[in-house]
Amino acid sequence: MVRVSARLAVLLLAMSFVTPGFTKGNDVEFHGTVVSLSMQSTITTATQGTLTLRVMGIQVSVRLTSDTEIEAHGDEVGLDGIRVGDFVKISGFFTNGSIVAREVEVVDGGEGEFRLRGPITAVGFAQGGTVITVLGVGVLVDSDTKIERRGSNLGLNASNLAVAMFVDARGHREEGQMVARRIKVGFREDDAIRVEFAGKLTAVSIGRLMVDTEGGSSAAVLIANNTVVVGLPAVGKFVEVRGTLNSSLEVVATRVVVKNSRDDDRDDDDDDDDDDDGEFKKAVELVTVVSNASSLRGEAEVEVKREDGRLEQEFELEIRHAQPNTVYGIRVEVASFGQVDFGTIRTNGEGSAEVKFATRPRDNRRDLRPLLPQGKTVRDFVSVQILLGNAAVLQGRF
Repeated sequence: MVRVSARLAVLLLAMSFVTPGFTKGNDVEFHGTVVSLSMQSTITTATQGTLTLRVMGIQVSVRLTSDTEIEAHGDEVGLDGIRVGDFVKISGFFTNGSIVAREVEVVDGGEGEFRLRGPITAVGFAQGGTVITVLGVGVLVDSDTKIERRGSNLGLNASNLAVAMFVDARGHREEGQMVARRIKVGFREDDAIRVEFAGKLTAVSIGRLMVDTEGGSSAAVLIANNTVVVGLPAVGKFVEVRGTLNSSLEVVATRVVVKNSRDDDRDDDDDDDDDDDGEFKKAVELVTVVSNASSLRGEAEVEVKREDGRLEQEFELEIRHAQPNTVYGIRVEVASFGQVDFGTIRTNGEGSAEVKFATRPRDNRRDLRPLLPQGKTVRDFVSVQILLGNAAVLQGRF
């Protein structure tokens, strides 16, 4: 595993040509609100239309083709089934410097209603209640607005809303004013625009890789100190890149796997020894290390199991009777390596929290692979600590 320090960015250099088909190996999935929809009637291009979506405060264009499936409430609909204001889920692929939709699912209809998801950038007051600004739009929060916090049963009121809070606001228009009927506070991990693409290395220099994505475009990948690079990059080798898109449709790389060829049997999902067919599972109780928190408890569990012919690693963590609505740090000691920062965990209003990591992340599990040191698996975990600030409050040894 190679870690190279540089400024993290990926510049996608789109080549200008039209092709009747698209390479479909670069997966993208995200949610957004439809800002505009333009249609094309020409028969000289595979693109049938373009959706412009508002996602996390930015606008992203998505190309629709004759192969794009569009669903609303489980039924297949045509392009006329999408309207401005609809909240949709996009499943597609990244190619030619753009996103092409395989499927568009209308989650919430936007007729007479709105849905905005993003950080609050301003809070003010107006007749009838509080006005919060989300994605540049002023939203009125009145006495009828239901305000909730994700992962907590404790309610909030308008006086609790503050700048930088991430909210999911739904409501309707009344005489030109957006009025929220429901607001959820808290970040949802699937809001990020995740992207995966693969291709052949055409140039390698310090901190910079040029990748032919085989979809009609090239990607200039700049690697940072928190980007995990598996294998030694060289011209002609095949790479798999994972990351997220930013407002310029640049890929922020989190992981790059180098293979000798596309058919190389290196398995990005398996960082453990594939010759071991036996399952491994071990749990440990986390106990408090502070005298004034005797009820504070937790559990941690590691597991290696085989699913669909491949080994999968998991790490699960749960804490109870902690301070409510509080962010705690997670630190893991790995044998012959040292301590690794596993990010944070936030308790709900009852002081409980749970987090799951996996080498094949799904169902809100976090990605375990970038956190595992080279050559290490969850079998090598020695201890787990839960931190409040810089001080350990819970710990356990495997």
